[in-house]
Amino acid sequence: MTNSLRFRSLRWQLPLSYVAIALLAVLALGIALLGTLREFYREQEMSYLTGNAAAIAEEIVPLLATNERLLLRSQIDAFAFLTQTRIQVLDAEGQTILADSGELDSLTPAISVNPDGGGLLDSLGFVANEVTIVVEQEKQNEDGALSSQTVVTRTSQLSAQGSLYGFNLGETPTAASERSNLAVEMSIIDEFGDLIGRVQLSQGPAYGSVILRSVAWGWAIAGTAAILLAALIGWLVSRRLTQPLIALTAVTGRMADGDLGARTNVRRADELGILGHSFNRMAEQVENTVNSLRQFTADAAHELYTPLTALQTDLQLLDSDADLAQQQRVARAQYQAQRLQGLADSLLELSRLEAESGQEELPLLFLNQLVQTAGELYASQAEQADLGFEMHVPDRRIMVRGDDSQLPRALINVLDNSLKFTPSPGRIVLSLAVEDDMAVITVRDTGISIPQEDLPQLFNRFHRGRNTADYPGNGLGLAIVQEIMIRHDGRVTIESGSWGTEVQLILPGDSLTGRGVYTIG
Repeated sequence: MTNSLRFRSLRWQLPLSYVAIALLAVLALGIALLGTLREFYREQEMSYLTGNAAAIAEEIVPLLATNERLLLRSQIDAFAFLTQTRIQVLDAEGQTILADSGELDSLTPAISVNPDGGGLLDSLGFVANEVTIVVEQEKQNEDGALSSQTVVTRTSQLSAQGSLYGFNLGETPTAASERSNLAVEMSIIDEFGDLIGRVQLSQGPAYGSVILRSVAWGWAIAGTAAILLAALIGWLVSRRLTQPLIALTAVTGRMADGDLGARTNVRRADELGILGHSFNRMAEQVENTVNSLRQFTADAAHELYTPLTALQTDLQLLDSDADLAQQQRVARAQYQAQRLQGLADSLLELSRLEAESGQEELPLLFLNQLVQTAGELYASQAEQADLGFEMHVPDRRIMVRGDDSQLPRALINVLDNSLKFTPSPGRIVLSLAVEDDMAVITVRDTGISIPQEDLPQLFNRFHRGRNTADYPGNGLGLAIVQEIMIRHDGRVTIESGSWGTEVQLILPGDSLTGRGVYTIG
C-alpha cells in the first residue's frame, strides 16, 4: 500500500485526528497559561517599580531642594540596594542626570556584602569581620554576697545577597536573578507643587522569568506526553474499529471472486455488529438467488434437449418427403433448431463454469501444444473460407496452470468469432508470446470492426454488436471466454478499428521465456 493510500485509510486517520486534537488543545492551553502568567508577572514588576518610584520621589524632595548632591548620591545608592533596581535622578527637563546608582545585569550579584576591610560595614548592620563583645554582670544572692557573670557574644563574618525572599547568607555570593526590561519614570514635586526633577527606576527583579521557564518546560513535557497518549488511544480505537471492517472487506472480496458462501464472523453489539449481521443476511439472499438462477438456467437448457432432438428428427424426416417449397421452409426451421441447440449448449457450459469457480489449484499445461492444436484445426477451416491464416508459436515450452478443457474452449470461441466475422479475402493471425511474465495468446483478424460504443458491453450475456445482425450467434461466446479467464486469474482484452479486431487472452505463466517462431500459412 502506497503512503498516500495508507494515510487516507481509517486506521491512520483516527490516530492522526486524535493527535491533531491533542496538539491543538495543548497549544491553546499553553498559550493561555503562559500568556496569563506572563501578563500577571509583568503587572507585578510594573507595580513594584511604580510603588518604589513614588516612595523614592517623595523621599528625595528635600535633597533636591537643597541641592545636596553627595547626600543624594548616597541616598540613591541605599535605595538601589534595598529595591534591587537601577535608580536615576534627572533634572526637571529630564536632560541632566543628577544621580545614578549604576548599571545592573544578571551576570553579577545584585547585592553582595563581603568587604575586604575590617570592622562593621555601616549602619545597615551587616557584619564583615568577626566581632567579640564581652559583658560583665554582677548579682547579689540571698546572703548579700556579690557574684559576677561574664557574657561573651560572638558573631561571624557572613556574606549577604538579596533575593525575592530576603537575603541569602553564605560564603560565596551567587549570581543575581534576571532583570526586567521595564522602566518607570516618576515626577518629583516639591511642597509648592513645582516640578523639580524626575526619578527613573529600571532593571528591577524579573519576578516571573524562572517560574515562566519552569511552567513552559512542564507544559512542553506534559503536552508531549498528552499527544503521545492521544496517538496511542487513537491507534487502539482505530484498530478496534477497522479490524471488523477489514474482515468485512476480505469477505466481500471473496464474494466478488465467486465464493458466494463467504460470511463474516463479526460479532459485536454496536453498529459494526449490525452491519456484519446485515451483510450475512444479504450474502445468504444473494447466494440463494444466484444458485436458483443457475439451477434454473441449467434445468432449462437440459430440458430443451429432448424437444430439440425430437424436432430435429421430425424435420429431417419431413425434409426427405417434402417438395422444394416445403424443403426451404424445413431448412429454415432446422437452422432455428440448430440455434436453439447452440444456445442450450452455451447456457449449460456457462452454468458449469460458474458452479466450478471455487475449484482447487489447477494443473500445469503445455500452452504451446494447446495453441498449436487449435491453430491447425482452424487453419483448414480458414482455407475453406478463402482466408489467410498465420500461426506463430515459440519453440521453448510455455507452461501455465489451467483446465485442459476450458482453456481450449476460450480460444475456440475467439477463433470462431474471427472466422465468422472476417469476410474473404481476409487474414487471421494466431500467436503466442511472453510479455512481462505473462503468457499472451493473440488472435488478430481483418474482419468487420466493432463499434466503439459496443466494446464495453461485449462481455455481457446475450449482447451482440449492432453490426452483427446478419451473422449467427447467441451473444454468450465472449461471456464464456471471460468467465474462463477469471477462473484462471487472467483477463481478456479487445481492441478494434478500421483495420479489424484483436483479442488477447492473458494468463500468468510458469517458465515464461522463449524466442524463435515459425509460420504456418
